[in-house]
Amino acid sequence: MRYIKFFKELNNKNVNLVGGKNASIGEMFQELVPIGIKVPDGFAITSEAYWYLLEQGGAKQKIIELLENVDATEIDVLKIRSKQIRELIFGTPFPSDL
Repeated sequence: MRYIKFFKELNNKNVNLVGGKNASIGEMFQELVPIGIKVPDGFAITSEAYWYLLEQGGAKQKIIELLENVDATEIDVLKIRSKQIRELIFGTPFPSDL
């Protein structure tokens, strides 16, 4: 499963894939469970799932277009574009195969 990783599969080398908190929980799960310390089991959604969502929903290209030629010193423009990107991400339909 490339879109879901269980904590038992994760460690601190997986930060890019699942983020720091999930990687740390995976590290704790692997290190502490074998010595009898209870750590809640669970899973993390991978960054691959996030990028798949953006690509399949057409949001990735729209985000690229919104960021083209943006001057990072123009704070008002950045606020507007950030809001547009946030709305675009939240409005992207969830792929049925994900």
